[in-house]
Amino acid sequence: NVYGGKIIVTSEEDFSSSANRTAHMAFYTRLNGTASERLRIDSSGKIKLGSGGTVVGAADVEIRYDNPVLLIRDTASTSADKDAKIAFGNESHYPVAYMSHVWDGTNGVLTFHTRLSGSESEKLRIDSSGRMGLGTNSPTHKLHIQDATTPRLVVEDTTNNVQAQIGADNSEARIGTVSNHPVSFRVNDSEKVRIDATDGHVDFTGSTASTLGYTFQNGTSGASADTRVLIKAYANSGADPYIKFDAGGQDMVVGTSYQGTTNNTLCLGPGNSPSTSNDGLTINGIGKATLRAHLTGQEPILTIINDRTRTSGHM
Repeated sequence: NVYGGKIIVTSEEDFSSSANRTAHMAFYTRLNGTASERLRIDSSGKIKLGSGGTVVGAADVEIRYDNPVLLIRDTASTSADKDAKIAFGNESHYPVAYMSHVWDGTNGVLTFHTRLSGSESEKLRIDSSGRMGLGTNSPTHKLHIQDATTPRLVVEDTTNNVQAQIGADNSEARIGTVSNHPVSFRVNDSEKVRIDATDGHVDFTGSTASTLGYTFQNGTSGASADTRVLIKAYANSGADPYIKFDAGGQDMVVGTSYQGTTNNTLCLGPGNSPSTSNDGLTINGIGKATLRAHLTGQEPILTIINDRTRTSGHM
């Protein structure tokens, strides 16, 4: 006779002297004339589906096929959340967490639930469009985080425990760091703006004399003690032009941070190149002031020069 299927119990030890031995049970079916093991229950109760042999590693159930699929199927034509679950629990509490799904006849949704204070509730959802909702079952963006108590997304680099955050709080949006570190704004992975962690200075495109850029400073670092706002352009030569507002908010200073040479010129007037030959007011690094005004194509109609290099002054 040819069998179509069989169940074999195989001893793993010698039973001749004692029944206190181990054995496993194997289930066979025949396909195209060949009988093959399809399921095995080993001596410890572990189950293997598919190709024969013992369960691998610490698993209790193993499925081994070419492209294996485990299907949990609801008999209804549509499925509400919690109709089918993959649940987790322990001896006295179950489930403490589970995965479920929603099927409306056209679209599928995957949901994740955890237990809090004795009851399970949805914590995360991936909808049919691939949008992920944390705290919401109706995500409208690729990642949608919702909560009543300052929800935020935190990304941390553990090298120096830098924590970046994007969040919301009642009436405001928040972008910055949770930790005490500066914030860098980058274009094409190149820093363009930096907010300092010490006193909130805002630096544009670099903050040192070796890097051409602009900086807004509020406080005392890099500025005099009475400075509240300093706008400064680094020029690589020590002659850094700036606009400064003092603590009282009454004075404004416009000039350069270096003096003693005629090459460092403050120019108020039209044109991009400061020069004593341009219309407007120019003051060089040794205090020589020139005020010029003329009509196009004509000689200047007004020139006022205050030259402090002359011992008696000149105007």
